Amino acid sequence: MRSVLFVSGDLVALFNRYLADLEKNKIRVDLDRMRIIFFLGPDKTTQLEGGNQVKMDLGKLFAGMTMRQVWAAKLKGFKEARDVEEAEAEAAVLGADLICGARE
Repeated sequence: MRSVLFVSGDLVALFNRYLADLEKNKIRVDLDRMRIIFFLGPDKTTQLEGGNQVKMDLGKLFAGMTMRQVWAAKLKGFKEARDVEEAEAEAAVLGADLICGARE
């Protein structure tokens, strides 16, 4: 399972940037087996997993949604990811890639 930590920014924008970076580097990722981790507040970590909290169902499939759109819709329901002290170290502990938005 591929994991990524999103820090400081709009979750959908960070998600799209992450996928664009992977595609640019010709890295294939199975969105059904992906974990996205982000902080909504101090010590409040949220984690979503493809195939678990984020999954395709028949209604979405028949509506013509892609798994990428399902992920984006799920992430849209959350506030922005918060900034995290020592984000690189946090990502290393989690065994995750790191994508950062604009830091204040």
